[in-house]
Amino acid sequence: MHRRHTYVVSNPNTRLLPIKNHCMKLFFTWIFSIATLGAVLGQVTFSKIPADNQLFPRNEQSEGTVAIAGTVTDASVTKISVQIFRGSNLYRYASQNLSFQNGRASFALNPTIKAETVEYQARIYIVKNRDSTLYATRVNLVAGDVYLISGQSNAVAGGEGPDYILYDPQQNEFCRTYTTSYAAEGPKWVVANGLSVNVGVWGTELQRLIRQNNQIPTCILNNGSGGQPITFFNDRNSANPSDLATDYGRALHRSMMAGVQNQVKAIFWRQGEAEIGGLSSQMLEYPAQFDKLYRGWKQDYPGLQKVYVTQTGIQPAGVGDRPAFVRDFQRRTAQLYPDVRTITTMGLLGHDGIHYRAQDNVIFAHNLYRMVNRDFYGSTDTLQINSPDPRKIYYSNTQQTQLTIEFDIDQELVAQKSFVGTSVLNGQQFTLYLKDYIYLDGQSGSVDSLRAEGNKVHVYLNKPATATRLTYLPPVVPTGHAIAYTGPYLLNKREQYAFCFENVAIGPYQPNQTFLATNVDLYEVALRWNLLPNTLETKLERQENLGTFTALGTLPANSITYTDKSVAPGSRYIYRLRTTLQSGIELTTLLLVMMPLPTSVEKPASWSVQLIPNPAQEEVLVQLSKAQPVRITLLDQTGRILGEQQATQAESRLRIGHLPSGLYLLRVQTNERTHTQRLVVQH
Repeated sequence: MHRRHTYVVSNPNTRLLPIKNHCMKLFFTWIFSIATLGAVLGQVTFSKIPADNQLFPRNEQSEGTVAIAGTVTDASVTKISVQIFRGSNLYRYASQNLSFQNGRASFALNPTIKAETVEYQARIYIVKNRDSTLYATRVNLVAGDVYLISGQSNAVAGGEGPDYILYDPQQNEFCRTYTTSYAAEGPKWVVANGLSVNVGVWGTELQRLIRQNNQIPTCILNNGSGGQPITFFNDRNSANPSDLATDYGRALHRSMMAGVQNQVKAIFWRQGEAEIGGLSSQMLEYPAQFDKLYRGWKQDYPGLQKVYVTQTGIQPAGVGDRPAFVRDFQRRTAQLYPDVRTITTMGLLGHDGIHYRAQDNVIFAHNLYRMVNRDFYGSTDTLQINSPDPRKIYYSNTQQTQLTIEFDIDQELVAQKSFVGTSVLNGQQFTLYLKDYIYLDGQSGSVDSLRAEGNKVHVYLNKPATATRLTYLPPVVPTGHAIAYTGPYLLNKREQYAFCFENVAIGPYQPNQTFLATNVDLYEVALRWNLLPNTLETKLERQENLGTFTALGTLPANSITYTDKSVAPGSRYIYRLRTTLQSGIELTTLLLVMMPLPTSVEKPASWSVQLIPNPAQEEVLVQLSKAQPVRITLLDQTGRILGEQQATQAESRLRIGHLPSGLYLLRVQTNERTHTQRLVVQH
């Protein structure tokens, strides 16, 4: 009986091989290749190599560095190379020829990828005897921004119940986190979601908003721990900051393992319920404990640019005589630390006195995002996005039956008169009045009514007062009605709720001066104010785009109007009116004016400006209709100057490749006029 063989032809000029023998040959070739690769890999050590799903922090050029480094002890290895694919297309290639000394060669490759909503892939090769062997493929790589969350259970923002379960699937491949080193499967880069990898609901929503609106991937490391006092989080071992025996050390170690320690942009701090609710002995120590924590962060996270501090809510019960002390300190941290921004939880209604529903955490994320968007992504949506914060309080009539609370200049306040709710004790309706939660020297009952006017709230008293301190909102939830305080409140017209505050100083009598912009045109602002009795002198000053104040002039004592004709479209101005009375008292009143932009590109008869191209990516040509001396200024959407240059020719070029994608303003000034135009940077 003859055995039948099937043959394969690899080349018409080669002899035929039975499949059986051919497969054996392929098998041994494969075994030989694996053995050879194993031998090579045993002599190549990687100290840095990307991981699947890794996020690389972006730099000022909006790029992340994919670091690959190590050593080789096999002299027959001549080169290490890497291919970077953007999607399915080759994007970068980098290689390094090896130079051996004492039997060792080091290598370091640092290709970059763009921070964008596109995933990259890295293929790393080892070259030996002209043969290139694929060592590793790493997929789903992105570049973007890194943030940390720390604090108690409201920082963790996880939970049970239908609203949390429904939120859990809200995830996206461009939202990342690095799991804790004590996770069962070990630390790794993963796609973030609300619960299963402990980013938390508002952390996940913040990531989603940045990805959706700014097209930047993010990594959030949530290091929160429920029920813990601040001393749990600031237990930094100065001899070994990453000590795993401390919570501070575990959080720092996690960022080091992820390779993001030096590029954390901001930390979101949400804590304080423990001190308010049961640790009165530590309450008055809170400022010192926060200072310790803050200084540790600044030392161990060198790239840290902002700390966002959350003012905790009003709780059902507090211990000691100062349960509002911690909340007021949280409000004041922005005044004490230059890089701290603050936000309140006042106005978040769906909570049990301490913890919030998933929906309220989403609202919190949206409020927080507006601030982050302004601080890191050049948003022009900057008006009334902060929680209103009192700047000064004073008696506003000589009888001292009226007080005025002044808030930030860009705020327009609303005073809710009352709140109607249902009692958790008997199911009956009840009404709370805001006037009952304004305390003079710690006592309520002195306020008859409140009225909001611009950035001021006027408080009308039922009798003359001599109080020197004012507190807004109760220290704990009023008893007998609800488990949570849900109003009434002070808030602005964008429904950002005011900080609650404690024992803010009341200043002496100060007349109430109104200061208004009666007309705002592209190149002109008309101002008007009321004439105060016994005015001796009036001075008017102006600040342009967050610069210094400069004098517009000293006006006659009876002046009540002024027209500023030296303004530019798109600029931000603060006018400062300084009125000196014959008694020697000087009053200062501020007015914010945001100049409009032209609805289309204006072309004055004498000259015109064109930006080519617009949108632009790396460079923009500023083309004038005629050559003349000009000053060209590039500004972001908040009016901050990013660059400035002089020119005399009809054409000038600006390098913009280093700027993040977004909307900018380009201002061209001559001796006679100013032209402002939108510039879109699009990478």
